[in-house]
Amino acid sequence: MSRTMQWLVLTCGLLLMAAPVFAATQNAMLYGTVYDAAGNPMAGATVILENPALGFTRTTTTGSDGSYNFAEVPPAEGYRVTAAKGGTKLDIRAGITVNVGDERVILPPLKEQAATAAAPVVEKKAEASAVTNEMVSSTVSGVITGDQLRSLPLYNRNFLALGLLTPNTHDTEANSELLGASFSVSGNRPNQNNFLLDGSDNVASSSNQAVPFQVNDSVQEFRLISSNASAEYGRNAGGTVNVVTRRGGNGFHGSVFGYWGNDVLNADNPLSVYNGSTFDSAAAYAGPTSTTIVGPLVLSDFSPLRYNSYVAVAEFLGFCTDSLSAFTGVAGTVACTSGGTGGTGKNTRFDPAAVLAANNRFKPSFDSKQFGVNAGGPLVKDKVFWFLSYEGTLIKNPNPIFERVPTRFDKTYDPFATGNFNFPVTGGQQDYPLGACTSVTAACGSARGILSLFPNSNVVGVPGVLEFFRGQAPNFTHVHNGLARVDIMKSAANNFTIRYVAQGLNQLHDDTLPVQPNYPGNGAFRGALNQNINATWSHTFSTTLINEVRFAISRFNVSESAQDASFDATTLGLTPNIYPAASNFPNRGLSTILLNGMDAQYSGATPGTDGAYCSWFEYFAVGPCQAPTLDYLFPYARLGAPLNAPSSRRDDTWTLADSVSWSHGKHGIKFGVEYRNLNNHNFDGAWQRGLVYSSDIGEFTSDSSISCNQVCPGGFSESFRFPTFDFAQSQTKPYNIRLHSWAFAGYMQDTWRISPRFTVNLGLRYQYLSVPEERNDQLWNYDPVANGLVRVGHAGV
Repeated sequence: MSRTMQWLVLTCGLLLMAAPVFAATQNAMLYGTVYDAAGNPMAGATVILENPALGFTRTTTTGSDGSYNFAEVPPAEGYRVTAAKGGTKLDIRAGITVNVGDERVILPPLKEQAATAAAPVVEKKAEASAVTNEMVSSTVSGVITGDQLRSLPLYNRNFLALGLLTPNTHDTEANSELLGASFSVSGNRPNQNNFLLDGSDNVASSSNQAVPFQVNDSVQEFRLISSNASAEYGRNAGGTVNVVTRRGGNGFHGSVFGYWGNDVLNADNPLSVYNGSTFDSAAAYAGPTSTTIVGPLVLSDFSPLRYNSYVAVAEFLGFCTDSLSAFTGVAGTVACTSGGTGGTGKNTRFDPAAVLAANNRFKPSFDSKQFGVNAGGPLVKDKVFWFLSYEGTLIKNPNPIFERVPTRFDKTYDPFATGNFNFPVTGGQQDYPLGACTSVTAACGSARGILSLFPNSNVVGVPGVLEFFRGQAPNFTHVHNGLARVDIMKSAANNFTIRYVAQGLNQLHDDTLPVQPNYPGNGAFRGALNQNINATWSHTFSTTLINEVRFAISRFNVSESAQDASFDATTLGLTPNIYPAASNFPNRGLSTILLNGMDAQYSGATPGTDGAYCSWFEYFAVGPCQAPTLDYLFPYARLGAPLNAPSSRRDDTWTLADSVSWSHGKHGIKFGVEYRNLNNHNFDGAWQRGLVYSSDIGEFTSDSSISCNQVCPGGFSESFRFPTFDFAQSQTKPYNIRLHSWAFAGYMQDTWRISPRFTVNLGLRYQYLSVPEERNDQLWNYDPVANGLVRVGHAGV
């Protein structure tokens, strides 16, 4: 057995025992043919591929048909191919650019020049490679080069946005969590793509999004394969994105850059910055301000779905709908005169167009600073090269807010001073009360304490009913990215690469209330530290046999924490009967609280007396009266953090791969095995903070709307007994899980060049993914009493 075959058998044995990855090489395959002066294929010619900037040199010999190929060629510019025989140069092709994953033919082919009087061989420029179908591959793909990355405008400098320039690629659907981090390839979902960084896996395995990496100046190029991928690529039905980072060379190179943007230079947007606010929601259900009722009333008048329709019907029935107080008299059954003369209240229509016209903005605040530095060069000429890169992004974009907030009327206990409120601390129907007042002079427990966390209104739509706070809330994003890479050309046979990238992120988002002395805000802080390390060893056994081993570790680590984590909800002095054993809220963390709707007291409801509308029981059992159909509409700004805080997600993946490239005659054969070890850590403690939902602000403050007033089962009034709400949920334990799984794959592919004009691609791949198993490990847990995270002990498998 020849020495080459002995090495091959040994390598195959090692491959079968190796633990490898779901990854694929980032290197290229170059093919070509050498012809003699008569145009016949030249066998036995020496072909040299070199790149002086990288210290790269490789030599092979043409076969009987004059063909040659080079496997595992690092992507770079400035390659040169030289053909020689018997020590005499025959032809030279220079200026060759090798792209990531190329399978291309060097054209025009190398050809022996006709004998002349000692004329030197002149270098000729090779034809540029195609950007779609390579000449020896059926793969449909596109390459985004480094020049494109550094010259085309990129919003937030996210290089993946340029993937949309390649064939069969489309943007993600609206509101996708992968927006900006993936795309749809050939009609597949955005989470079905495979992302590689220097040939190794680079995805957050729980969502299959690319682990963020935004250092454009350290990306040499990337290829997006949209269909007909070769067997070495697998794992997903969508596309494959293969990103290659830059490396140092024999010449020192570096750059410094900075980009600044500010709203001072921006034109106005065509749409209001307040689109999507709770003011916007209220405006959607305002109705025409010209709405009036001249009678007679029809059935639909008793189920209004617009605020101004409700006001018009109430006015027709003789009820005031706003501006009522104990000082002007209660006008529950007294007709309101125009303008509220006589001190009986008003029937003010809600005119959102007029309110918005006086307060609108069309240009959001924005300030962005993006800056970075990169440099590379040799540590030892032709042997050891280094490259370092850093990019920072500092964005300050305060969130414009126009949110409904409680009015002074909402915050006033017993606004009509009836003295008849009955809020028992114990006994009676509890109906999940938030709190109870111990006396008629007390502020009404939890409801009043919670409403005090809202800012005071500064825009009035309807006095005492629809009032808003207009301003802005802090919002920012700070991102720091870094890369370090070392390439070692130990010998002609052994090359090593070690590369590390990291991204740190700090962001405040989803805040719709300003920072106040008594409440820090309702947003969430997002923190992330994403990392990827890759080590590659390439060994050349001979000119026809190359083995590459790659080990990589990636970590996607992101956490959410409440902006109001420092706020102590137990200081509100509440007596929530939903927690019988506690005299206050038992947890420091404030629940997420969602309030909506209209208070029946706006139109004069008091204990035993209906206002402009009645309860659902009275609507169906007694009638005719206006049903509370404005419940669930007209939301207030959210109190408490979004329902994803506190939470964290950490995806750890380590991978190992071994692949062999073997050139044999007209065959370019590649085979290998892959292994991935996946650990997904997920924690969600938001439901320990809890959720409280009320469809009607009146039920939340005083139960003025949910229960019936005048006619109820048993003949007694159930209203104004205690504050209540529609729905509340909290749980004692968070969702906390670690899932472990592993995956294995093996592949073999053959590029068979039957002739210079006819190539056949054959491939076979097998892959297996294990069923995830749950493991308990040293994980973080949320302590609702302390409103913070604590580490739990190791519990084993």
